[in-house]
Amino acid sequence: MTSLRINFKSIISITKQFSKYLAYSLLATIISFIKLLIFAKLLGPTLFANFSFFEIIAAYGLYVGTLGIFDSASRLIPFYLGKQKTVYSRIIVSFSIGGQIMLSAAIFVIYLAVVFMLPSSLLGTNSKFIFFLAGVYAFFSNMFNMCLMIVIVQGNKSKYALYLLIKNSFSLIFGYLLADQLKVAGVITAEIIVSLSIVIYILSNRAFIQRIRFSIKQTKKFIINGFPFMLNSLLQNLSRNSERLIIGFSLGMQAFGQFSFATVIFTIGVAIQNVISQYLNPIICFDYGKSHSVSKWLVNIDKVFLIWILFSLLTYPLFSFIVDKIGVRYYSQFSIGLSLIKILYFGAIFHLGNVYQGVLIALNKSILLTSQAGIILVLSIILCLVGFFSKASPEYYAFVFVINRLIGVILIRAFCK
Repeated sequence: MTSLRINFKSIISITKQFSKYLAYSLLATIISFIKLLIFAKLLGPTLFANFSFFEIIAAYGLYVGTLGIFDSASRLIPFYLGKQKTVYSRIIVSFSIGGQIMLSAAIFVIYLAVVFMLPSSLLGTNSKFIFFLAGVYAFFSNMFNMCLMIVIVQGNKSKYALYLLIKNSFSLIFGYLLADQLKVAGVITAEIIVSLSIVIYILSNRAFIQRIRFSIKQTKKFIINGFPFMLNSLLQNLSRNSERLIIGFSLGMQAFGQFSFATVIFTIGVAIQNVISQYLNPIICFDYGKSHSVSKWLVNIDKVFLIWILFSLLTYPLFSFIVDKIGVRYYSQFSIGLSLIKILYFGAIFHLGNVYQGVLIALNKSILLTSQAGIILVLSIILCLVGFFSKASPEYYAFVFVINRLIGVILIRAFCK
């Protein structure tokens, strides 16, 4: 009888934690979406293209600034917790944070040296400043993501989502206040201030990080273990951005801004996938460390992904109606983007298939993940170059975007067998 009572309480506790995590995550996703829409309205197509350009630079800085430490720690910590090696998992936390700080700082200094050594005629005065802000943002984003990963893999999933909600909320508020006077620089500065504040709080909270230590030997191990997974994420990001970059080069900043606006819907798919993956991946790694099996998770992901596709297809007419009636009214300057967003909707649907990565991460099959990302990147570049030389319309690139996401899902699911 006592056993049943304990199990019942445990179920209630887990349900409450998941409910908080889901509620905070959904609010964070919604605010992130609203934030992009507001910034697009405030900045207009050309300046919003500059903001998108900043995001791309910062995103690559996230990969270069980690070299796999983040990916290694996010797998090893829950894996050893599953093996009931709690002390060793805490050691990984200490050394991974220390290694990340030192690596990010070293790469940041090199990055700044390169940016300021390049002639202004090559980058332009404003572009050089954007590059500088992108480097600063990438540095603090590395630490922000690392700290949130530590929080979530230690079982504090609701707090992870809460910090993400706080970041999106305050970056929206500060970005809105600063955008009027400082435009793109104001929006970026808001992101930096909020990220830095949360990082300082988490690093000073002993409930998450008891000690920060640095070791060249340990850092090398983390990089060797996690670099293939980081490379996979980098290649995926390259394939996603290749369409936008080629549009910018071939059709100009206006078209780049229009396409970037349309990809706002894709960020929703990315956010939903991240919400699920951040919750699911540590659990799969924990279970694999405990039982050396991921079969039940593969079956469950198949079912949920199928339901997601059916639900998205059924709600597409409503989404299209909203774009036509509301989007045209408030975003008339993004007329091309509004037509593209109806196509990229399907890319957002297929992107959720990346939750299958959790299975391959648990199995430590980094080669397969990297192969999938490499194939998609090559395909993306080829199709985009075809569009570039044939002077294709933005609609062509939108369809390329969706096709690449679909092929990516098919490949990653096939690799899970």
